[in-house]
Amino acid sequence: MVQQKGINKLILFAGLLLIAGIVLAQNKPNAVSHKGIAALFPGDKGIEKHQSVVFTENFEAASIADVVANWSWARGDKDNRLSLDAVPGPEGSTGNKSLKMTIRREEGESNAGSDLIKIFESRYEQLFLRFYVKFADDYGYNHHFTSLSGVVDPNPVPSGSAGKKPTHHFSSTIDQLTGNINGTGPATTPPGYWSFYTYWPEMNSWQSSEGKPDGRPNPYYGNNFMPNDPVSAKRGEWQCVEIMIRINSAPDKTDGAHAFWIDGELAGRWDPLEKNPVKGYWRGDRFINNPDHEKAQPFQGIRWRNFEDKELFEKLKINRLRVQNYVSGTSWKNVDMYAEEHPDFKINREEATVWKDHFVVATEYIGPMAPKSCENQ
Repeated sequence: MVQQKGINKLILFAGLLLIAGIVLAQNKPNAVSHKGIAALFPGDKGIEKHQSVVFTENFEAASIADVVANWSWARGDKDNRLSLDAVPGPEGSTGNKSLKMTIRREEGESNAGSDLIKIFESRYEQLFLRFYVKFADDYGYNHHFTSLSGVVDPNPVPSGSAGKKPTHHFSSTIDQLTGNINGTGPATTPPGYWSFYTYWPEMNSWQSSEGKPDGRPNPYYGNNFMPNDPVSAKRGEWQCVEIMIRINSAPDKTDGAHAFWIDGELAGRWDPLEKNPVKGYWRGDRFINNPDHEKAQPFQGIRWRNFEDKELFEKLKINRLRVQNYVSGTSWKNVDMYAEEHPDFKINREEATVWKDHFVVATEYIGPMAPKSCENQ
């Protein structure tokens, strides 16, 4: 009996030590959580103190001018295409503002987008970007959205490179596509399915099914990646979006990867180093996730940089974040087409508004924001 009481005391003591360890870990700025580092910082409060965090922005500044001062370049802050709005962020947020990005159709092609660009002081081989987004409940379509990229000699002012295969830069943009490129289901409602739009030195061309140019101009536009079970972008509610880029380790290696999560759930990962990498095949400029196709093979990876020159190879790492609400003339035409085909669907043919909040960039997985109630648990 005495021996049993001693065992019970030992079990109780071990349990108390375990609980104490968990509490201490939750209060240590550099602790690691399998849920992501955001789980350690309810409401994202203090998350900038974590050793893996590169950049944060929660748009709680006094003015849009104060926000822009924290970035390298902005477009739209002088004409209300970029503004601060008293729209609280997602549930659990400690703030009461968010970034409002509005594009009006009458402004024309010259004002088709609003942007924030951040050039990081350091360059990284792997980065995670997490943010929250809320599309207006009548939002239609856009052209481009939010990206991480690497540039050898970064310039905060974007330069046109569409239609060309890049040599000194790469990028992966989280966008929305109107249809399911894998052919496993119907198109979704606007804004579309979450997907990647990606540029790198060995990308495929849209001009032939083999991915080779056929002599027409502008042979290279972004290559599309969509998970086999695509996830729709929602309107009228906050969604948590996180993307990851890992660049290749050597000029002759194709071990680069990218992935994205929606509301904390892994939606798509294209990584040759996974135990069971996704299987599919290339059709023109699209990687089709279809393991049963006769051409399907394990994803071979992305060679984000292929310089033999050691100095250039080391310079081309991830060093830029771009936040967009780019609504082009093509986007408006797609809005018109959808509105005419679906007359009962609520869609704005003159304005496209989206709110974004709680940006965190880090060298490890971030995850959704923990609710403030966790502070006292």
